Amino acid sequence: MFTYIYSLLGYENDNSIKLNDDNDDNNDIKNKLLRIQQKRSVKIIENSYIEYLKRKALKEKKKKKRKLYRRIKRTNPVFLKNISTIRNNKNNKNN
Repeated sequence: MFTYIYSLLGYENDNSIKLNDDNDDNNDIKNKLLRIQQKRSVKIIENSYIEYLKRKALKEKKKKKRKLYRRIKRTNPVFLKNISTIRNNKNNKNN
């Protein structure tokens, strides 16, 4: 990551910044780059966690739906058949 940012800033490698460690400008650049990297990694982790929560919620929703349809199929299969025909009729009317 640092090499990419250094190349954008016009440095060949990170050693060119380390030549003058006493210079405050170089330390500021290094600190800014470090903060950018930390913020980026935090955003990546947050986005990954949000995606995980969305997938988890979707799986739970599908699980409940499957459970409901299984229960309907065991107790009253004619009802399930009627639901599917009603859906098909609605779709045919819309098209």
